[in-house]
Amino acid sequence: MFLGGVNFGKSAVDLPINDAPSINEAHLHKAKVEAVNSAASNYEVLETLDLSTQTLELGPEEGVVVSFAV
Repeated sequence: MFLGGVNFGKSAVDLPINDAPSINEAHLHKAKVEAVNSAASNYEVLETLDLSTQTLELGPEEGVVVSFAV
């Protein structure tokens, strides 16, 4: 499963991911960053994340795509 998030704002946001389809069956503790935009400062490609809080923190103008097994 892939999930993308983009923050077009000028301040950091916490993006809730609990409404994404099949999110409750996903292995959120082993999410992998697949792609980032040029403004990304919090994430690097191939980094492993723990998204078990079901929240993705995005900095200003930051975008990221993560994957995880369902």
